[in-house]
Amino acid sequence: MTDIRDVAHRAGVSVGTVSRVLNRHPSVGPELRERVLAAIDELDWQPHRVARNLRTGRSQTVGLVVVDISHPFYPDVVRAAEAAVEGAGFTLVLANTYDDVGREDRVLDLMLDQRVAGVLMSPANGDNTLVEGFRRARTPVVFLDAPPSETTGPVCSVHADDVRGARRAVEHLASLGHRSLLVLTGPDWMRQCVERETGARQAAATLGLGVDVVTLPDLTARSAEAAAIRLLADGWRWSSVFCVQDAVAVGLQRALLRHGVRLPEHVSVVGYDDVDAAAFAPVPLTTVHKPRADMGRLGAELLLAEMGAATDHRHTSHVVETRLVTRESTAPPRDVMRVRATGGPERMTSRRERGRGRGRPFRSGSALRHELDASGLVGHRVQLSAGDASGRCGGQVEAATGALHDVVARLRALHHTDLEGRGGVVARSDAEP
Repeated sequence: MTDIRDVAHRAGVSVGTVSRVLNRHPSVGPELRERVLAAIDELDWQPHRVARNLRTGRSQTVGLVVVDISHPFYPDVVRAAEAAVEGAGFTLVLANTYDDVGREDRVLDLMLDQRVAGVLMSPANGDNTLVEGFRRARTPVVFLDAPPSETTGPVCSVHADDVRGARRAVEHLASLGHRSLLVLTGPDWMRQCVERETGARQAAATLGLGVDVVTLPDLTARSAEAAAIRLLADGWRWSSVFCVQDAVAVGLQRALLRHGVRLPEHVSVVGYDDVDAAAFAPVPLTTVHKPRADMGRLGAELLLAEMGAATDHRHTSHVVETRLVTRESTAPPRDVMRVRATGGPERMTSRRERGRGRGRPFRSGSALRHELDASGLVGHRVQLSAGDASGRCGGQVEAATGALHDVVARLRALHHTDLEGRGGVVARSDAEP
């Protein structure tokens, strides 16, 4: 097998000289360098790639830098980009930054040293100044899921209008009749969080929704679940929630369902990204769809075009369209709920009801049955006239629960006997009350 000693012998130089040529050491003159490269070609050492890369200053690899490949947003992006670059004869090399700017810098330094032909990157730091190093080396860079900033200078990019996407989500909730909104977002150094919160606030202001914002330390289901439990303990007061990522929405759903909140009857939830798991959330998730595969393909095509272009290449930014995907996690509000972490849901009295003195706490059927058992009146019958029912309910479903509580109070007061209920509490008339 050919090795570096064979190359040195063929070129008539030392092994150290071959090593210096391979590492582009400035002490090696052009004539000596060409002699070593010719020997590499003749001996077919490392199948011409070393010589070709040294002559052109580029390899046949394309770097793809993402935040975290385990995040469900990225697999479709990577597959589409890989198919495009491999179709053009290049190999894709993947690296993760884990939202660590220092790690991102090290990864980009390594790719620059390895003379990749180009880089697709989803930047952890939108202001990364290392892009200038690639520009000086004439190595194209394309941003995925992020526009260029003032510090990066002109860079081709593919990204979505996240402000508009968030507006779509809140407009959907408002169209269902929701008037109170909670936004669960992440750290403000994440561009997507800032833009999606901005879009939600804009839509809420335009449509007259009350809005509160809770910032999570990170965009994980675990953080969202922990935050939801704290909010439940403090007293829940929102009929709808917009989450800036689907993982956040899943964690929120899990916490609410675990504490007896019905979705979407009590709370409607909207996510963002439409990752594959969104359709299989505890309650299938209404979410804003981002065309991930299209973004990966478009980014790779922009990169390949720039790699093959002359020096007067014109940088382009593609803004892809988002769309709302409606599933079972959103519905018109049936009631405004205040939810406590330990005691289950309790209905909040609306302003209109407070004005008429008609607000009553919400109790489930099982809670009402327990109250009847405690009263010692199970097995007795009492009459509730149609007039009582219409007067108390006023044609509204929620007042029926209050009317049943009045039945319990009347039973206690009058000590009637012979109450019988099948499959729940049944009230019928035998005599005027």
